[in-house]
Amino acid sequence: MMTPHKSRVFHITPHLGGGVGSVLRNYFASVIEDPNFDHSLCCLEPSSLSQKTQFSVLVDTVDDNCFSSIEGIKDNISKADIVVMHWWNHPLLFELMVNTSFPSCRLMFWSHVSGLGGTSIFTENLLNFPDAFYLSTPISKQANVDAKVCEKLQSCDYIWATSGLPDSNSRTSHKKNSLNVGYVGTLDYAKIHPHFISMSSRVNTENTNFTICGDINEVMLEEATTDALKGRFKFVGFVENVGDYINSFDLFGYPLTANHYGTCDQVLGEVMSYGVPPVVFDNPMESFIVSHDDSGLVVSSEDEYINALEFLLDEPSERNRLGKNAKERAAALYDTRKLISAWNTAYNKVLALPKTAKSWNKRFDRLYSPTDVFFESVGKAFNHLREIDEESVSWLRVKSDLGWQSLTKGSLHHYSKFFPYDEELKYLSETFRRNIR
Repeated sequence: MMTPHKSRVFHITPHLGGGVGSVLRNYFASVIEDPNFDHSLCCLEPSSLSQKTQFSVLVDTVDDNCFSSIEGIKDNISKADIVVMHWWNHPLLFELMVNTSFPSCRLMFWSHVSGLGGTSIFTENLLNFPDAFYLSTPISKQANVDAKVCEKLQSCDYIWATSGLPDSNSRTSHKKNSLNVGYVGTLDYAKIHPHFISMSSRVNTENTNFTICGDINEVMLEEATTDALKGRFKFVGFVENVGDYINSFDLFGYPLTANHYGTCDQVLGEVMSYGVPPVVFDNPMESFIVSHDDSGLVVSSEDEYINALEFLLDEPSERNRLGKNAKERAAALYDTRKLISAWNTAYNKVLALPKTAKSWNKRFDRLYSPTDVFFESVGKAFNHLREIDEESVSWLRVKSDLGWQSLTKGSLHHYSKFFPYDEELKYLSETFRRNIR
């Protein structure tokens, strides 16, 4: 009997870390025996040995640090039936897109950011580049963009990203002398609320401590270890298997900054799956995942956040009610079977299209410089930042969100790190850094 043809899907991602890495691991592990599609993977940045080992058993091939071989990427693109680009504003990804003519292919983008803040911005050129552009959350359709882009976004389907939920996430009850408010995730102020420590310290309940899991932020650590707060905050650093910590949480205090870059927030889903009720701000992402007074509490100010924590710390019955509903919400929203079904539908739609060549750069006389590439990534609305004047410096200092000021997240500083030889980019980065601190 003839073996049925399996379509080849070639995935391109900037890196395999963080939430993207966990989502891709879960997806590839779940479709490893799929009779219709074979998957291969190209990672633009160097990967850790652990990442390469994990992914090598899940996909046909893993090409590591492949930005160093653009011709190799183009060869894999030409051989694939479908190319999936995992998109957010990353310097290597945009350099590849803007300065490479892609051979004939069927190209899909999957956005791993909301597009509501920071430098990961939906532009007309971006949405028109692939054959199909998929969002990972419906909140992306709220992006503050021009009319043409807004219209295009409304027509985009979304595929909810999930890294799956733990097989066994029942909470273990145990006697405790204090209540524990937990936080898991990045401590970068591009995502976490800038007043996280001061808000938490104002929670006026007896025997309450805060456990913080995530790479240490030295500024935050210094703020939390003053004499007045000593002993109340426990920083445990990055934790590979965070389940034991989540199991000890009575509440999940998850205040994120407005206009953060999150979409499906795997951490929030995992914590809810343990039956831990969250307290979050009314940003679009959190408001979609958490229903106020049903699967958690959603607040709109710092005072409301503090009051919500105090209320739930004093009301165990309310914690139990919200926690039970949070667990049910997470099970429905982060269902891997829905992810697989959505991707299969998307693949079959794209397979019906002919392969065509793709080129962002229509000026074949020269390549875009890294500075050009950065401004292509954020769109024409930000061209004024290229001129170092009072207006542009003021915008970065006062009006921009923290994503623009981050050392990563597709900021000027992030691009300058990857392209240190570009003098204009270096000058812009250093000038803005001096003026926004």
